[in-house]
Amino acid sequence: VFQHLNANVALNGLSNVFTHNVALGTENKVLEIFSPDLTTWNFPSAIRVDDQYSREKASLDANLKYEQRREKVYVRPLDSFEFGGPVRLIKIDVEFMELQVILGARETIKRDRPLMWVENEPYFDEPPNTEFVDTMYREFGYVCKPVARLELLCAPGKKVKAGEAPEHEDGVVPNGFKR
Repeated sequence: VFQHLNANVALNGLSNVFTHNVALGTENKVLEIFSPDLTTWNFPSAIRVDDQYSREKASLDANLKYEQRREKVYVRPLDSFEFGGPVRLIKIDVEFMELQVILGARETIKRDRPLMWVENEPYFDEPPNTEFVDTMYREFGYVCKPVARLELLCAPGKKVKAGEAPEHEDGVVPNGFKR
């Protein structure tokens, strides 16, 4: 999958994108997970790194197909990376590892106060699981609002009314959310 990512970055001429073959979490560790089977119709973007489905359950419940072999995946906190300047946007799509990612990014989030676009399926369940949204507010002073199916926009700042976009504490509202 990492090779496919690199190929897409190169084919699209994205010279300001730097890829790292790691998963994000709260600590440095190594996991052994099943690799997605890329020789058949599959959904590799839905594969979990932590708490991965068994091969049988993945096929039945999530229409995922794994290879027979496992691969090592290195996990590290976002805070362990060095950035060339302030982080302004964090995009998270990590299949139920959202909390681990933000808790491993505490210092980055507190220091740089970036906007965050997060896929968070549990928030859209019935009844909603608000653990991620509650943690963002309690730990970081961020407000999260739905902006698309399964997607939240989170920004530091004040609570907002339903239907309003969160406004970044420096007064910036993302262009797509201005009215």
